[in-house]
Amino acid sequence: MERSMYSLILIDEVVKKIDELAHTKGTSRSGLVNQILADYISFLTPQKQVEEVFASLGREVSGTGGLRARQSSAGMMNIKSVLNYRYNPTIRYSVEISLESGRYTGELKVSSRTQSDALRAKLSVFYEIWSQIEASALRENTGGTPRFSFSGERFVRWLATKAGQELPDTEAMGRAIGGYIILFDKALKLSFASEHGMDIQTYQQITQLYQEYLVASEISL
Repeated sequence: MERSMYSLILIDEVVKKIDELAHTKGTSRSGLVNQILADYISFLTPQKQVEEVFASLGREVSGTGGLRARQSSAGMMNIKSVLNYRYNPTIRYSVEISLESGRYTGELKVSSRTQSDALRAKLSVFYEIWSQIEASALRENTGGTPRFSFSGERFVRWLATKAGQELPDTEAMGRAIGGYIILFDKALKLSFASEHGMDIQTYQQITQLYQEYLVASEISL
């Protein structure tokens, strides 16, 4: 949406309160004033739509498989999970979303602040195999090609709805991202639970889980 500059004459005390509230919400003065006015006239801004997506995402993942969600800013949510591995390392899922040019775009970052070379190696193997499973399943079922990168204990998956298509409702978008994170986390834990690491049986289990996810998905990311 286009933005323009406007001049407003406001009471200093009001501006002070606006600035304090904007700081707590992690936004700017202009952004907060814009949202307040939009709420007053019942207009759903892109920022509000993103907030609703995060609200839906939080509801989808909370309490599922030990996932814990916390929104850290207007455009980002952090989700934590604990692996049943040495010292119970924490896996962090960081989701960023924006709404521009009539489509949602963003990325999911998966990381673990670990000093363990063994854990890094196991994560790296999982990310590589997961990427193969996902690319193959999407190619066969939707013709899509996922965009991702990984190195060591870090994995990044780009998220986007298709350009030119009707924008999905915020509830469905949140469920779609949440469903992907739940699937990823479950697959990761399966790979760590296997006595022999990513063996053929675990590989087949994860492949089957991904196929079931695609069948149930409302939105292709």
